[in-house]
Amino acid sequence: MNALARDMNQAVAPINPSVAYEMEIRERIVRVEEELKNQRELMKLGFEQVDKRIDDQREATKPLAEQMDKHFKADLRDPLPPWR
Repeated sequence: MNALARDMNQAVAPINPSVAYEMEIRERIVRVEEELKNQRELMKLGFEQVDKRIDDQREATKPLAEQMDKHFKADLRDPLPPWR
């Protein structure tokens, strides 16, 4: 009889309830840690998307800000008369 057949014929000892509970808790911890890792990755992706959107908005408003600066500089060079 080979070693594998001998091992299969041996009776399996029942698991102590506290050991079974410990194993169950460890499995749950692993699942929670995996889910937390997934959540962190999703949050990181979301933050990157928000950062990109802010950068895009900043680039889109830059010409408007430059136009306003030109307008205000023109007003400083040519102030309104007091009677206006």
